[in-house]
Amino acid sequence: MPKIICLCMTLTLTFFIFATAMALDLRPHINDIISYTQNQQLCGEFVSDGGAYDKFVFGDGNQVVIHVSALEFATTYFIKETIIFMQTEKYLIELEIESPTLLKGKDSWTKDQSYTRKSIPKKSCTPYSPKQTERIDLKNQLCFLSGVELQNKNDLKGAADRFLECCDSGDARSCNKYGFLRYFIGSDRETAFKYFRKACDLGYGGGCANLADFEQKKGNIQKAKQLYEEACSKQFQAACFKSALLESSVQDGESYSKQGDFYSKKGQYDKAISEYSKAIEINPKYADAYFNRGYAYQNKGQYYQAISDYNKAIELNPRDADAYSNRGAAYGGKGQFDQAISDHNKAIELNPRDANAYSNRGLAYVGKGQFDQAISDYNKAIELSPTHTNAYYNIGCVYSLQNNLSEALKYLELVLENGYDNFDWISKDPDWDNIRSSNEFKMLIDKYNK
Repeated sequence: MPKIICLCMTLTLTFFIFATAMALDLRPHINDIISYTQNQQLCGEFVSDGGAYDKFVFGDGNQVVIHVSALEFATTYFIKETIIFMQTEKYLIELEIESPTLLKGKDSWTKDQSYTRKSIPKKSCTPYSPKQTERIDLKNQLCFLSGVELQNKNDLKGAADRFLECCDSGDARSCNKYGFLRYFIGSDRETAFKYFRKACDLGYGGGCANLADFEQKKGNIQKAKQLYEEACSKQFQAACFKSALLESSVQDGESYSKQGDFYSKKGQYDKAISEYSKAIEINPKYADAYFNRGYAYQNKGQYYQAISDYNKAIELNPRDADAYSNRGAAYGGKGQFDQAISDHNKAIELNPRDANAYSNRGLAYVGKGQFDQAISDYNKAIELSPTHTNAYYNIGCVYSLQNNLSEALKYLELVLENGYDNFDWISKDPDWDNIRSSNEFKMLIDKYNK
């Protein structure tokens, strides 16, 4: 789980693209496709001589069971001339009929592979004779695949229009793809969610899974778990695995901790503390939850609580350099600079390349009025991390405290040149009081604060 390091001073969405060599839109040829599928109906087990897919078992009507590694899943196929098309959750598989007993791979997953018929069922396969509902399903599938080809040709607007047309005809996967393109092309999250929901309601688990992905990223773990379970119940296998992972994370407190991370990043520290506390209640030895709750307390200025949590994090993981560094910063916030320096020393001992530990120790030295040591630590932080904005800023502050106008302005300008734009803080930061009234300082601020 990620930890939140104290710096003082300062859509897996489920979308799939298919490779296909088929005509742009086969819907007008649906009667021909049905005829081809009927006339060249396959029956029996075709086994690979190698490759990703082990075998294809063709059964009644246009049913086929695909075996890959230790997994198997059922789908349907249709035939156009001599090419068999099979739709999976992720890919469009294409095989060419060489003879009644031999199939050749054509797509990127089966290319150069041969599939030989090894057995014929004792009972003949029932002929393919689609009912009206099955004809509608086939037409929707052809519509969907035409949208996929437009997308593969980078005609994203054309693809979106086609998927919307297919969705309006009742094709769930097209609703899902339309939602993706609305999100991808126009960052239209509201429309994307609407069509993911429609895809889910129409029975396509990928739509439910996309909604779950968003909820998980927002930290809504329970809602995400419910949606993954819904996707799993609609035979979207990847969601079954994700649901199981979330279940285990709930049991060990990780889901609450992730929810805490979500609130903490938004600056909602009370909510973050509540979630971290739930994680700790479930798993009292959850070191990262103590660490991150300490960080939340620290940002609220509640240093005693923060130090208590860092103490526990260190007890559970004595070699956690970040916990020592953050506890040192909390001691610094209380004005206990010697304890702060001691903790930063330990953090540096455990991780000599931690630029933040040097920068934070520099702050403690400033608190003690030991400016030369502070500048030395800030320079070390810059050596380890040349873009360390806080270190540059704080060197400028030290020179301001020493009434060294030229050096203070030099480092302040370096920070501003690199994009620092918190002018509100600069206007209130007491470290700049010694030079704030100078014309040079005012001119520098005016130059960058436009």
